[in-house]
Amino acid sequence: MVPDLRVVSKPVRYLILGILGAGVLLFAVLVVLGTLSTPTVTVEATVVDSVPADATDEDVSSLSDFPVDSPIRAVVEDALENGSASATATTAEIRAADAPGTEWYVRHDGRVVRVEVNA
Repeated sequence: MVPDLRVVSKPVRYLILGILGAGVLLFAVLVVLGTLSTPTVTVEATVVDSVPADATDEDVSSLSDFPVDSPIRAVVEDALENGSASATATTAEIRAADAPGTEWYVRHDGRVVRVEVNA
């Protein structure tokens, strides 16, 4: 059984209630912050010679499959210019870009870029 709070002095009672109230408020703040933030991932792109023989059609995309403002498209375009590139993006941005998975290939103008998304 929990003792009645009237058996402790008023300052101790207010301290206990304050700690309990602060704990509830802190928990609520952490829940709200957790729902507002999205984890980030690293998108890496490297130009390769060709698509591996064991890759399926679902593993190969075209650059035009990705929106112009997509972080995936930006990394692929940068890799086509420099040989490789990487960028940090949120998981929401990757989902919005319709990424086919965590590793796939992008073809553009006869060149192939291997794209990886790492948590």
